[in-house]
Amino acid sequence: MQISNSPAYGSHLPALEWAVEQTEGPIFEMGAGLWSTPFLVGTGRPLVTYELNQEWARHVKDIARGSLHTWITEAPGQHFGLAFLDGGTDESWLVDRREMFDMISADIILVHDLASHLFCEPWRPWHGADRRFGTQGWYVPEGNPATWATSNHVPVTGWEWQQHS
Repeated sequence: MQISNSPAYGSHLPALEWAVEQTEGPIFEMGAGLWSTPFLVGTGRPLVTYELNQEWARHVKDIARGSLHTWITEAPGQHFGLAFLDGGTDESWLVDRREMFDMISADIILVHDLASHLFCEPWRPWHGADRRFGTQGWYVPEGNPATWATSNHVPVTGWEWQQHS
C-alpha cells in the first residue's frame, strides 16, 4: 500500500480542529485518514468511523487506537456533534459522500475535497445541498483542497473561513 506524505494531505486539520472546538458529543468520520482519524481519536470524544476499504481500515487502526473509537460499515442512526465526510476525490466518493450527507444528523458537517469539483460533472449531485442548512462556509488553505462546512446549530463564520453566498 502506497501512502503519500504530501503537504496537501492533512490540509483539513485546521477546519477539523475548529469544528471540534465548536461542538460537543460524538463525532462521525466517513473515510478513515492518516491525519483525521488520529486527531479525532485524540479528542477523547466518542468517534464512529465509517470505512468500507478493510485493507485501509486495518492500516489506519494500527496508528489510531482509542477506547471510544468504533468502526462501522453501515450508515449510523444517531445524532453527532460533528460529522466529517472525506474519502477521496474520485466521482464514486463524491456520490457516496452526498448520500451520507443526506442521511447524517450533526450540529456541524464538514465535507473535504469538494471544491475541486465545483465545476465538474461529479459536483452535480451536490447542487442544492446547501439549502438544508442555515450557515455555511469554506476553509480554503492556499494551494490545497478546500473543506466545506455547514450547520443549523453553529454559525460557520470567522477565523480563516471564506464565506460562501
